Amino acid sequence: MSGDQVYSLVWGYVRRLEACGFRVIALTCDGASPNRKFYSMMRLNDNEGPVYKTVNAYSNEENRPIFFISDPPHLIKTVQNCWSNSFGHTRTRQLWVGLY
Repeated sequence: MSGDQVYSLVWGYVRRLEACGFRVIALTCDGASPNRKFYSMMRLNDNEGPVYKTVNAYSNEENRPIFFISDPPHLIKTVQNCWSNSFGHTRTRQLWVGLY
């Protein structure tokens, strides 16, 4: 699935949920390439930093944002993988974990 397809699906579901009376306040996903592309499509301009929210165009309330939240278990797994592979392969990532 491409970022453009994710964009269309997400906004279609947000529209339907808001029409049914649900209030969409956040979207959660992992860091897969199509999801990162979707986030970047929410930028107002190219100079903007990381995107963490956007205006919910289908909200009955004025300017209610939708926040973007990374999947916490996936982030923990990524950190674990970086630590366990820090001295593997080509030794390009030498991360030190200090236990006190």
